[in-house]
Amino acid sequence: MASRLESDRGPAAPPTSEFEREFRRTVQGLRGALTELLEAVHADYERPQNMARNLGLDKSLAWRASRIVRESEATEILRHLPGAAGWNILLDKLGKEGAEEESVARLGDAIEQFNEMTRTFAGDRRTLELFVRGLSDRGPSSTELERPRKLAFEGNVGIWGVRAKTHASVAIAFPNRDDASQVDLIRIIGLSGFQRLHSEIPWLLFRREVIEEGRDAEGKPPRIRRPLDSTVDPQGIPLIPAFCTQPLPEISRMRVGSRMHFVLEPERVVRTAPLDCFHGDYSTAIGPAYRTEKESIASLGTNIETPVARLVVDVLVHDDLEWQEPVLKVRGPLAGSMELPVVEEIVTIGRGLRSIAAPRLPRYPEMLAWTFERAGLDPSDFVHRRFVMTYPPLHSLVMVDFALPTP
Repeated sequence: MASRLESDRGPAAPPTSEFEREFRRTVQGLRGALTELLEAVHADYERPQNMARNLGLDKSLAWRASRIVRESEATEILRHLPGAAGWNILLDKLGKEGAEEESVARLGDAIEQFNEMTRTFAGDRRTLELFVRGLSDRGPSSTELERPRKLAFEGNVGIWGVRAKTHASVAIAFPNRDDASQVDLIRIIGLSGFQRLHSEIPWLLFRREVIEEGRDAEGKPPRIRRPLDSTVDPQGIPLIPAFCTQPLPEISRMRVGSRMHFVLEPERVVRTAPLDCFHGDYSTAIGPAYRTEKESIASLGTNIETPVARLVVDVLVHDDLEWQEPVLKVRGPLAGSMELPVVEEIVTIGRGLRSIAAPRLPRYPEMLAWTFERAGLDPSDFVHRRFVMTYPPLHSLVMVDFALPTP
């Protein structure tokens, strides 16, 4: 493949595939390690001025750190990375704020990996930035699309009296252990920073499609869904108590057609403190790993049932599935609903859990590590892709679709 050339006799870019893979891996490693550190010291990175004041940082450096954490696309993150002096200041300040030495060292390692990638492929930061210009094919800024979504969020909070900081959706797909032509799926869905302003109103927290368990006529592995936490009643709500606020308000199950609704029951007293609530399950033989006459798409979706400030969708797919790049769709809850315009893209974060940290989800890496350990899976066998959206529309359905490969 011919190398691309910069105008005015600029440097020739390195081979795209290898360079892009390492560039995105190391930048996302930086973002993940920095996010983990800032969460550990409870830094207010969504308000850079507050963070600058509380940590004793220069305002410009605090702003850069804030943008790194809140961006998802590697080419955008690069624009905000500080130089060596800035990184040293951040490491020193965060270490003095009580961050664990292991976390500080992890950020230091991520910085060195980025620097090594820069030296290998570009030689210096300025040349790296020239190379990266050709990697970004993002459309215009999402500001114009975000503005009405934010207004809708604020209006829905006022109308319905509920809100949350983050809606997290995790899908982990891998071959069934007894039949590699079938896919097993782990799903985790949760709300972080949920608040209900009116105690007397019940609220639909989550809903899931009901699957018909058992072995079909073709003799495929049995389709079973069980809670991730084995201590939870299999017939109840598959909460993950270790990562939920305790005690949680009463939550009930209600079947509506083909869906199971998880409903937060009314309370006598309004809780002013926000709560975290996550549920997760492990489903076997949920669908085919390869294209069939009946199925050609693997769709992984999440419903937005609560006004939230941020949506984080993580999809981790095992190497053996051979699924290609996914397609994102945001639409209404009914089949055939209009697709909404979206500028944000699905980003390949890297492999495993090294860069899994996400804003306003402080125990997220711990929860995902717990999940992989319980499932007996190696995170390094999975490619991690992420979609982030601010103020996702209420009652929308966010779908990540993979075209199934031919067997």
